[in-house]
Amino acid sequence: MMHIPEQDKQRLQHIATLIENGNIAEAKSLLDDLQRTSPPSAPLWYLVSFTVDTKAQQAEAINRALALDPNYVPAQRALEELGSAKKDVAAQSWLNGTSYAKHPPFTRQYSQLWTIGIVLLILLIFAIVVGVMIVRLPNSSDLGFSATVAPSLTPHPSPLKLVSGKGRVEAHLFSGYNDPIGQERKEFVLKGTANLNFSNDTLAINVMDEAQTSAEWSFQYFAPDFQVNKLYENTVNHINKDKTKPHLDISSPYGACNNTIATGKFVVEQQYPTLIVSFTHICSGSFKGSLIFTPDTVSPSPTGDMIFFAMFSEVRGEAIVDMRSSVEDLQSAGLSIFTVKGPSVYSYDNEGFSLTVVDTQTPKQGKPWKFRFYAPNLVNGHVYENAHGFSLDRSDNIIDKDGIRIGVLHDSGAWCKEDTGSFIFDVQGSAVTITFVRLCKEDPRQRLEGTIHFRPLTALTPTPSIPPALLFTPKEGLGDIHVEFDSASADPVGGGKGKFTLDRVGQLDIENVDTHGEHFTIRFHVRTEKHAYDDWILWFWAPLFQLNKPYTVYQPDQYAGRDDGPALSIHHVRRNDQFEGCTSLSGQFTIEQQSPTIIISFRQLCAEDPAQLLQGKLFFTPYPPRTSTPTPTITLTLTHTLTTTPTMESFNHAVNDIKSGSVDLELKWTTTGQTYARTEVSTAWSNAQQGIVLIIPGAPTSWGFRFYAPTYLENKRYEHVPIFSLRNKSTPGMSIVGSDNERCQDIDGTFKIRRDGEVYHGAVLVIEFSQICKSDPAWNLQGTIRFTPN
Repeated sequence: MMHIPEQDKQRLQHIATLIENGNIAEAKSLLDDLQRTSPPSAPLWYLVSFTVDTKAQQAEAINRALALDPNYVPAQRALEELGSAKKDVAAQSWLNGTSYAKHPPFTRQYSQLWTIGIVLLILLIFAIVVGVMIVRLPNSSDLGFSATVAPSLTPHPSPLKLVSGKGRVEAHLFSGYNDPIGQERKEFVLKGTANLNFSNDTLAINVMDEAQTSAEWSFQYFAPDFQVNKLYENTVNHINKDKTKPHLDISSPYGACNNTIATGKFVVEQQYPTLIVSFTHICSGSFKGSLIFTPDTVSPSPTGDMIFFAMFSEVRGEAIVDMRSSVEDLQSAGLSIFTVKGPSVYSYDNEGFSLTVVDTQTPKQGKPWKFRFYAPNLVNGHVYENAHGFSLDRSDNIIDKDGIRIGVLHDSGAWCKEDTGSFIFDVQGSAVTITFVRLCKEDPRQRLEGTIHFRPLTALTPTPSIPPALLFTPKEGLGDIHVEFDSASADPVGGGKGKFTLDRVGQLDIENVDTHGEHFTIRFHVRTEKHAYDDWILWFWAPLFQLNKPYTVYQPDQYAGRDDGPALSIHHVRRNDQFEGCTSLSGQFTIEQQSPTIIISFRQLCAEDPAQLLQGKLFFTPYPPRTSTPTPTITLTLTHTLTTTPTMESFNHAVNDIKSGSVDLELKWTTTGQTYARTEVSTAWSNAQQGIVLIIPGAPTSWGFRFYAPTYLENKRYEHVPIFSLRNKSTPGMSIVGSDNERCQDIDGTFKIRRDGEVYHGAVLVIEFSQICKSDPAWNLQGTIRFTPN
């Protein structure tokens, strides 16, 4: 039983004196002020009953007093004097829309009567009310002040702040004619154990009926900006369709409402120490009642400023975590006092706040720490105690986030499934500080505590104070690649061959460039056969590439780490897409030189197994840009003179309107002088993403041609064109493929497109092209395609 504050006692005694002296208006004003500033109590609601206009309102106020303290004698006597023995009269009157706060004065109900009748009626009612008040005018010494304080019930709306958890429910319900939920049972009481969950403005209560085995009831309430003592009307039945409207959905072992036009209303009358919700649900019939949820353990609701993180979005930055561990804590490996520092990212979703830090400080650097915290509502500066570990399935997926949760993960990849602890958030602007304590199995010898300081990238001091000479700034293009490998006995990539080398022409691509041009991936692609069946891929990622800086890598899976810390992947792809690589790797790499030859040393360890080590050094010497070498003029019999010079827009229109037709093809192998000509029906298409594609079937040889440019200009010769790549749409590309998918990957090509005929539809498209194959001169080609659409 909570004690009424002494100051409130004095105020209530003063109000009782005012009522005894007939100062009803002043007493009512003081009661309104007291309701806004103090917890409700039985004496408070007892005094309210003297300031209302009707017997129904008096009964409702008295019943509220008895709901707070059933043993409050003055209210018991007052209820007997009113002749209302049933304590649920006030609740039932609210369900029918006659709340105390909404009652018009009693006399207004008769405003349409004759004037003389109204006057007589007012006098009669006034005499009755005065008579009742004389009988039961309160005595300030008779208030008793024995009520239990319920610290939330107030007729003024306030935010709903509930802590999810378990408890018991007692619901007084009424099921009317044709109601599918209660099956027309009229008045009945539902009791049982219950789970309460409140998140994203949705209040869900599931009740196991103690009178019926395995019979579960479900009550769901949703409101935008959910508040206590606010009546939500005109509810809808399905929350996912419109989250701008309140939602009410109830189901029972007997049935549910599947009517999409169902409606109703509800109000949360009190949120702690017990939760009280009253509702009316109209489907094919009426179902209404009041539900009281009593939690197993009552904890104070957090007070303070709510923290609002952006849902389902990631924030990147840097985190410093100062930690202290006990001697037997497994996740810290007995480091005692230590600091984790490195690139970090946090996210917030329905499963709480999750933060990952890639360690660059401790002996286990490169391996990420993951911290997760959950509470139904995060309040700045509130200490969340009695937190428990997340309930996980066999795949470590969260299956239950009931209550307050805490979890810390490192290295082993498994949560301590019996975590307990506490945490507190301090969010100032974009900076986030979290102080936490975590015990495993409630064992003080397995204690880990710390403070996380997170700063987003936008708040960090700009890193490019690095001297420009130390910044790695590569350029895309072809070049000679020499790789010195050393493959351990069980290495899946190098096949355990020991020391061997790779020497070929290769392509350097720059991918995933951010808006500032500072963060990107470098990718070396080496094709060892012209048939495109044997490829080596070496790619590296870091938040900011710097020369002669060792980058430590930890990747639980092949492509992890790119968002949080440095990453690498060296893998080998053979015929039929046979992949030779690591699914879980760690390692290091260093960019030792960038001019005139790029030199990168690397070390890739699969599954942290020394027998699966691949290490070595990569040398890439880019080819110099081609400048003044003229492209050979192609003189073939199918060349025609263009009589008009259409605009760029009309030409793009024609190019982007390619459809199937017939093709006249002439080819010449410039190394041998061999020629080839044929006319065939062709499959053709074009679009802005994949360029012009021409498929020419036939035996013994079929051909595929692709020509791409960001913008097509008629009679423009596109020079130094590399192999077409879906990853790079900023530069022209081309590809010539023969039977059995034979092609050259390391090309330096040219092409020009022009048109014979009409300006728009029906034009004959003429493409002149040539390619130089650096790795295989037998693929040096030039030719002309004349395409006539159907």
